[in-house]
Amino acid sequence: MATTPPSSAVPQFHRLSPSVLSYSPPPGTPSDPGDPSTILLFGWMDAPARALAKYTLTYTHLFPSSRILLLTSSSGDFIYRTFSRQFQNLSPALSKIRCDEKKSLLLHSFSNGGAQHVVNLAMMYKKATGKLLPIKALVIDSAPGPGEYMRAIRCLVTAYKTLVWWRRWIAVAGTYAVFMFLGEIWRLMGWRNRVVRIREELNNEKLIMKEGRRVYIYGDGDEVIPVRDVEEHIQEARKKGFLVRGERFDGTPHVQHVRGEEERYWGLVKEAWREERDEGYMTGESEKR
Repeated sequence: MATTPPSSAVPQFHRLSPSVLSYSPPPGTPSDPGDPSTILLFGWMDAPARALAKYTLTYTHLFPSSRILLLTSSSGDFIYRTFSRQFQNLSPALSKIRCDEKKSLLLHSFSNGGAQHVVNLAMMYKKATGKLLPIKALVIDSAPGPGEYMRAIRCLVTAYKTLVWWRRWIAVAGTYAVFMFLGEIWRLMGWRNRVVRIREELNNEKLIMKEGRRVYIYGDGDEVIPVRDVEEHIQEARKKGFLVRGERFDGTPHVQHVRGEEERYWGLVKEAWREERDEGYMTGESEKR
């Protein structure tokens, strides 16, 4: 049975800031206490709207009474934009969450760009409320990547393999030059590598609540985010007591795992939210038993 709804009408979003768009169910939509009060969808870096539309459309089918916040990520957020400016751009999402009486949140992020905004929003919420962001379920698609700097660059430039040779050469050389320059600036300023920051903070129990279910979706066809880096992060999360599940897809490219096995993909999302079964979810403690 197909997961996507029969209607092809893309939900209409309203832009609240450069990084936040909001969708509310149409008037008269029956309220379902089993639906998330808010779904937060964190797009990958420079993701086109048409690529994210499939996810938003499917979510309106799975959880019709849920509000959806779409948080976009740009290359500027990851390369040069300050965290204070990123926080400012994300502030409407924080306001919406704080006004959400139920605060029953499902988060779905893509790649390092989306994962960075998960960390940013969690930091903003804790600073504003003194509490952890109330995450019931967290879907991490194609992240986090390698923390070692040069390995991260090598993974990034694999995306250029389809370019004509001379354009590929220019793109690769430019990427190495820019990121090595930025890396030196970050080192001199005492800033953390941003991928390292993502990897550490996602497994920081003082920032991300352990009670929410977390499912990693990744695959051996992803040339941007290596399998071993995701699986290392899964093991680190389990050792710290997070309730974690890892699902590896065969042959599917970066942020395109849903295309390989759509039913399986959305089944994982529904199981994480509705707690339909415990198979696959474990912590370091449960592995010992």
